[in-house]
Amino acid sequence: MKENIKQELLSLGFCLGLPVLLELVYQGFVLGNGLGTVHMILYAGLVGGAVYVISGFLPEIAGKIVYCVVNSLACLYYMVQVVYYHVFDVFFSFASVFAVGGDVLEFKQTIVTAIKEEAVILAMYLFLLVGFCILFCFFCDLDTKGIRHRLLLLGSWLLGIGIFYGSLYLCGTGENTAYSLYRKDWNGMLGAKQLGMLVYAEKDIRGLLKGDDISGELDDVIIIERPVTYTPVPTLTPTPTLSPIPTRNPVPMLSPVATLSPAPTLSPVPTASPTPTAVPFDTSPNVLNIDFTALAAAETNKEVKLLHEYFASEEYTLKNMYTGMFEGYNLILITAEGFAPYAMQEGVTPTLLKMANEGFVFRNYYAPLWSTSTIDGEFVNCTGLLPDEFYSLRRMIGHDMRFCFGHMFAELGYKTNSYHNHSYKYYDRHKIHPAMGYTYKGRGNGLDVKKQWPGSDLEMMELSMPEYLGEEPFHVYYMTVSGHMDYTFNDNSMSYKNRKVVADLPYSDSAKAYIACNYELERALTYMIEQLEAAGVADRTVIALATDHYPYGLDKQYIDELSGHEVEEKFELYKSTLIIWSPSMKQPVEVEKCCSAIDIAPTLANLFGLEFDSRLYMGKDILSDSEGLVMFQDKSFITDRVMYNAADGKVIYRKDEELPADYITIMKQIVKNRFKISKGIIDLDYYSYLPKNASN
Repeated sequence: MKENIKQELLSLGFCLGLPVLLELVYQGFVLGNGLGTVHMILYAGLVGGAVYVISGFLPEIAGKIVYCVVNSLACLYYMVQVVYYHVFDVFFSFASVFAVGGDVLEFKQTIVTAIKEEAVILAMYLFLLVGFCILFCFFCDLDTKGIRHRLLLLGSWLLGIGIFYGSLYLCGTGENTAYSLYRKDWNGMLGAKQLGMLVYAEKDIRGLLKGDDISGELDDVIIIERPVTYTPVPTLTPTPTLSPIPTRNPVPMLSPVATLSPAPTLSPVPTASPTPTAVPFDTSPNVLNIDFTALAAAETNKEVKLLHEYFASEEYTLKNMYTGMFEGYNLILITAEGFAPYAMQEGVTPTLLKMANEGFVFRNYYAPLWSTSTIDGEFVNCTGLLPDEFYSLRRMIGHDMRFCFGHMFAELGYKTNSYHNHSYKYYDRHKIHPAMGYTYKGRGNGLDVKKQWPGSDLEMMELSMPEYLGEEPFHVYYMTVSGHMDYTFNDNSMSYKNRKVVADLPYSDSAKAYIACNYELERALTYMIEQLEAAGVADRTVIALATDHYPYGLDKQYIDELSGHEVEEKFELYKSTLIIWSPSMKQPVEVEKCCSAIDIAPTLANLFGLEFDSRLYMGKDILSDSEGLVMFQDKSFITDRVMYNAADGKVIYRKDEELPADYITIMKQIVKNRFKISKGIIDLDYYSYLPKNASN
């Protein structure tokens, strides 16, 4: 009897111990989360307990095989997460297997480098796996359990599930608690740190199986009639309107574009002095003729009805002195891989510095990192929506995407092309870009760039610009790749190519390699502007450029080195540069309002005088009088008044002034609403429920 109990405890210890140790290694050595939380230990124990129960119901050899196979898969999962997090600064998801597939092998050198740098942690995992499997197979006897005893074990495991759920309740049910994350409002980054990577895997698999089923997802959306009061920006003296672009067929000589008068600084905003010569400008709502209230009354689908009701109550933004400033102009929109302010250096990148400082200058612009990094960065830049954790842009293939610029400009008669200087089908871009309204070319389907890693942005411009320069008006979208990691002179073809340019800079090799690969973007933009000028279209073309994410492949010490100070990691790390520039602008327009990538689409739509509905974007026109709002993946946020850290609930005041009543509570609900509503738009194909011919 004593021997049986000893065997029982030994087997149980081996089954419970390994998944707990796998979890603790990840939390402690990868996430820096110490010994984790009781919830993740309990959940890992439940996984081990399940293996114990299953093994106990099988013949001894089969049970030991199950133990070794299941734990090998679990160990492999953790090892993949170690490497993936090292490379991309986000977690691996099973959805990425379908989104990227075999194309991930194009990053084999980056993966090999990550494996080398994480070799100690990976070796720890292998040591634990091999050690536990050998000891379990040699010292545990699974034949000691009778059927009644095995049923008792099953009952004990079910009791363990109850204990796990009870632990969630005992620690509170408020915002971002373990209970809230697991039961109501899952967030990958916060959930992984509070509940562990095995819970992350469960939620990942559930999300993949659930697909576009959004039932219950919108239950905690609270419609706010008047979100937060704020002081409107005073009326400004209008900037003179640019000369209209005449009809071209084919490309006749154009009348010169009017010189822009100096545009006023938005923040701090000077008191506007009345002037008898000021030309009044339209301040009507930027909305389409959509009666959301009527749509809600007629809708039978519960989730779609709620979205209609939400947009019926959502505050719109107003047209302003910048509305239509670039009406009729060409637009070149660029998502620049891994771009950051410190990629620009005096004496090295004059074109980038000129564009960043002589157009619209956004002093408090942020580019948050999302769950699927680059493709989510594209999603936000191009749609003005917030991504969820399951490849949002890819999931909109086949949906109504009429509010993407490819479709909006095509409706106006623009030629709409898009280009990418990497594998054309990576992330399914060969399906995504056409869905957004573009005629798309990448390496392998018409853009004959050299196969190297990373590819050349300059070469992409040289091959693509002749396809649209003679066919005004045009809107072109580029997804660059030259700024991609690794940031070394050995493993990055662009860093190697431009190494002499940065040789004398006072930085470490990694920092110089980062600048060197981004110098290819500098060369590409210099070439682009030269070609626009040669074609006589520069003064009627706008170039907008934003990054997909900060350069997470550059170690923090090198980011600090390039920034000249230790960069704060919660918010400042994501502060970036948004370029909206045209050679027709004679003086910069400085904007102090906080803003982010989510605001790019509505801001450009307003500048180009497009017909759009400001209520349908999760971001807002930066140049409007709405309060600035930057939202992060974990529901942290920045406004013009505060910075709120969702992980610990801390509030940092940005202004020495009293906040309106319940300001933080209301803003937290607004942020939650926008994430939920954006997911609803994605999963429900919401735009297809809106009238097709709505106009201002």
